[in-house]
Amino acid sequence: MKFSKKLKLIRKTEGYTQIKIGNLLRIAVMSVQRFEKGEQEPRNKTIKKLCNIHPEYAYWLMTDEIDPPNHIDSYIKCETKIQNYLADKAR
Repeated sequence: MKFSKKLKLIRKTEGYTQIKIGNLLRIAVMSVQRFEKGEQEPRNKTIKKLCNIHPEYAYWLMTDEIDPPNHIDSYIKCETKIQNYLADKAR
């Protein structure tokens, strides 16, 4: 799964608006929008900030794997989102 989809999934799961996550990451809302559209890739320091704010997503963000299986499902509130993620990965 691309970073753009992961960022949007994390943002929605945590109940953040684009403005809120931009403020948390100390980046412009336009950057958040570009990241989510896949028009721009974040700098490593932006990814590091996201991992520091939500360490439960760090392994998934960096490796595209869930290890151990379902370790983030308490954070991804809707189990169907995990199933969609696994289905996308299998394709």
